[in-house]
Amino acid sequence: MNFIILILIILVASGLALMLGNKMAMGKKILASASTIGLFYALGTTVYWFLNFLIGGVIMYFYATSKDIEDALLKIIVLTTTVGLLGWWRHSQKEGFFVSPLRVVSNSLTAKQCQDACEGSLGCKYAQVPLASSATGGRYKCWNSYGFNQRQWGGEKQGGDTWRNKKWRPPITSSGSYSGAIQTTGSRPDYRLVKYNNLGTSGMIPQEVYLHVDMRDQGWGNPTWGVYVEGYDKNGKSVFSKVLKAPRTSRQQSYPIYVNRPYTARQCNRRRRCYGWWIFRRCYNYTQCQNVRRYRRVVSRYGSKTVQGPVSHQVKTWTLSNNEQKEIRSVRCFVKTRGQGHSLRAQAIRFSVKGWPVGGGTTSINVGSSRTNNKVVTLPQDDMRVNPTAINPQASWWRDRFRVTVRGNKMTVTRLDSNSGWGQNLVLRGTFA
Repeated sequence: MNFIILILIILVASGLALMLGNKMAMGKKILASASTIGLFYALGTTVYWFLNFLIGGVIMYFYATSKDIEDALLKIIVLTTTVGLLGWWRHSQKEGFFVSPLRVVSNSLTAKQCQDACEGSLGCKYAQVPLASSATGGRYKCWNSYGFNQRQWGGEKQGGDTWRNKKWRPPITSSGSYSGAIQTTGSRPDYRLVKYNNLGTSGMIPQEVYLHVDMRDQGWGNPTWGVYVEGYDKNGKSVFSKVLKAPRTSRQQSYPIYVNRPYTARQCNRRRRCYGWWIFRRCYNYTQCQNVRRYRRVVSRYGSKTVQGPVSHQVKTWTLSNNEQKEIRSVRCFVKTRGQGHSLRAQAIRFSVKGWPVGGGTTSINVGSSRTNNKVVTLPQDDMRVNPTAINPQASWWRDRFRVTVRGNKMTVTRLDSNSGWGQNLVLRGTFA
């Protein structure tokens, strides 16, 4: 924008200089170019559509009432320069940013109503109305951000008028994994607990469930359920239940098919023959051979059969419905089969439940070490309450004491027992407002 203004100033100055130097034709062409660029720039800086028509009508009036082209060009330059400077000032006063992702809340809300809608929505971090419209008090289109990856970028001269919800708190996750193998029995109902997570008194409102399992079923009969992830409220009542079915896996296995194939073999036997009697008895040896029919077992061909296959990679992410987005205090992941021949093998189990914190929950704030006596840390939420007592392991001879000062989302940590810094990886406990 500043580049365009610089070009306009150079063109106007060059045109006037050429006209003063008796090069009227060239000076008029440059001034005409400057007025055209200035016209489009001025129209682009207006807020309301009717101002564009108003400026266009005024320029047409200048052309119709001016004595010559020099007079018309001068008036147009003055008009476009004034409107352009006003537009530049308006751009400098913008509070806009780009925000993603966004969804439309209403087509007719004031800026305050749009902010209230964001504050009352689960997980909304930003409310946005069209650029330069929040101060007018009028009703405009309203957008609210949503999801776990809400972000803003750009500057005050881009996007829309953006308001950040100071009550917004970052999402939390309850997760777990099991790397071993679980094999249930098919002779009776079987239950195997993978992991139980207690969320404490703060709880969470779940919004997304992720489950990954490598598994297979018994290889015959009806499908087998399954690996479960469930969330429970403070009374132990199930709020949501998600399950992955064990897949039927198979693979082709080849095997040899044998036949008895005949062949002819020559068989020889050594024999002994005697004749005569007593001292006149004589014996001699001889060999007697004959052809015999025999059979040998040989591979005729190879067949193929379907057998149970290896475990199959199963993964799914669920977005919970509004009825399932209620406060939970615990999360359980388990494997359950009903017997009657149903069994499964599961391994490499990973799960997570992601949602939003409820009430004045707490979180660990990693401050780290510092070479100076003070250190400034950015907090996940404005106006958090932070306990200055370290929660990381402390040696018995350490005497470190700290003071914390919170302003907005910035926390200043100061060491009190010494004017130097500290070497420990300091961790403090913070409470959301």
